[in-house]
Amino acid sequence: HYFVTAAPDEIAALDAAVDGPFARTGYFFYAYPGPAAAPANAQPVCRFYADATVLIDSHYFSADAAECQYVRARWPGIWQLEQTDAFYVQLPDAAGRCAADMLPVYRFFNNRRDANHRYTADLSVRRSMVNRGWVAEGNGAAAVVFCTPI
Repeated sequence: HYFVTAAPDEIAALDAAVDGPFARTGYFFYAYPGPAAAPANAQPVCRFYADATVLIDSHYFSADAAECQYVRARWPGIWQLEQTDAFYVQLPDAAGRCAADMLPVYRFFNNRRDANHRYTADLSVRRSMVNRGWVAEGNGAAAVVFCTPI
């Protein structure tokens, strides 16, 4: 499973868990920590968690308000809303294009019962996820979910 966080306390806890299930990949993308640091058109990213009691133990992020509401309505008792604004990002257009000074961030779903998502701005990671059969989710043919500052 992959895990993304912008919270310094979570990063420290994950790094301290030497024998834990997560290890840094070395990949990252930039986001804004809050509305004061974000451009006016940036959107809050909702963060969900489905725990091990429902056989998932994973987080899920979306900057699409309609998608956040859909997840809450479709899977109550499974995906619990942890934050309405885990961080802020800018969005691609409907064709999956980001502004000229931004890079696309791709989201992939493992399409398994123990649901997991991976977020990446790296094209080699994107190709690897496609080759491994993960489902691309997002806007346009490239399935772009966020735009990250360069």
